[in-house]
Amino acid sequence: MSDLTRSADMFLVGLSYPEVFPILDLLANEVTRHKMWLAYKRRGGRKNIAVLEELLVLRNEAARLLGYANVAEYEIEIKMARIPQNVTAFYQKLQPLVRRKALRDYEELDAAKQRETGSTGLKPWDTSYYMNVLRREQYSVDVEELREYFPLDRVMEGLFSITQSLYGITYKEVPAVDDSASRPLWHPDVRLYQVWDDASGERLGDFYLDLHPRLDKYGHAAQWGLAQHKRWSDGRVTRPVAALVCNFTKPTDEKPS
Repeated sequence: MSDLTRSADMFLVGLSYPEVFPILDLLANEVTRHKMWLAYKRRGGRKNIAVLEELLVLRNEAARLLGYANVAEYEIEIKMARIPQNVTAFYQKLQPLVRRKALRDYEELDAAKQRETGSTGLKPWDTSYYMNVLRREQYSVDVEELREYFPLDRVMEGLFSITQSLYGITYKEVPAVDDSASRPLWHPDVRLYQVWDDASGERLGDFYLDLHPRLDKYGHAAQWGLAQHKRWSDGRVTRPVAALVCNFTKPTDEKPS
């Protein structure tokens, strides 16, 4: 809350992931959760419809130019399912099994809502909140208390230590002022690491960490491959480069990330 702009007893909340989801996860006031959920889901408004329709047309056109009947055939050819029909068959087999479990989960969450509010009828903006209620009631798990034991820097330190030991590699951070990196950092929050093989001493590749939210940044967590590994006929090697993008709230004096 200390990060939010305050006016009297009101707080200004944006629509970034770290601002929206704590409200949906933890706020008991259903009216506010509803408003937050609607605002988040309506980002971009009706303009999104035209953009999505154009995307569908262009993707289908690109697939046809490459000789595929549709974009589904193009996208899935190199994946395990190979053809769209296999995906459809898998979903048809899986759906009744998943549906039974989903209905049990719904009933459990709806019962939690009834115990707390006296009313039933679980809404989309209720789900995350009552999942946390059940965690506390049935498993004595308080997500907010757990966070205190997993500050971001400590988690990254542990993750690096485990993966370096497991795979026999070493991560070396490239300082932002080091021109030898030859890859500019697109924001001061971004960190660049090189990956070295301990046995051979060979540099295996690089990766960027972009962990904190900011204006106009992608709003979810994702990993992108920026360059693929390739050995050229003249002996040159292009090392792989990846970027891990997240939206962990920046640490403050009162609360770690």
